[in-house]
Amino acid sequence: MQKPVHNKEFFKRVLDEVFQEYKKKLCINASWTTNTRLRKNKGVYAEVIYSYKDKLFNIYVNEEKHTNIRTLKDTIIHELCHIMFTPYTSLTDKLLDTMEKHKLPNVDKKRTQLTEVEELLVRKFTRVFMLVEKEKEALQKEIKQLKKR
Repeated sequence: MQKPVHNKEFFKRVLDEVFQEYKKKLCINASWTTNTRLRKNKGVYAEVIYSYKDKLFNIYVNEEKHTNIRTLKDTIIHELCHIMFTPYTSLTDKLLDTMEKHKLPNVDKKRTQLTEVEELLVRKFTRVFMLVEKEKEALQKEIKQLKKR
């Protein structure tokens, strides 16, 4: 059974533990400054606001949307995946800005398509990572039961 997340202080502590764990597991560049912050965003679990040039990344988490550890882990993994993709995102934005500057057609459409593709990749990667974590937890539980025998 998953632990419910109750008060703000407890939530911040759990958020930091989950964030540090998955930041390490996903090998987020150690030279990048990454932080988590609490912020109420209607309808949004979390979002990353960043400056790739400065290598500064802030994940803003909506505490109200996270009623259990599983949801929080999923959210943090998802947002860290976005951070992992920022070199691609930054390069793509520069390319699209150059296309726009030279008045090439359909730049907005291409920007939307690339954003959708990135979101799809992040969702798939998050899903795979969560499945691996779930399998790992099941194996650990099974090992504990075998040791009891």
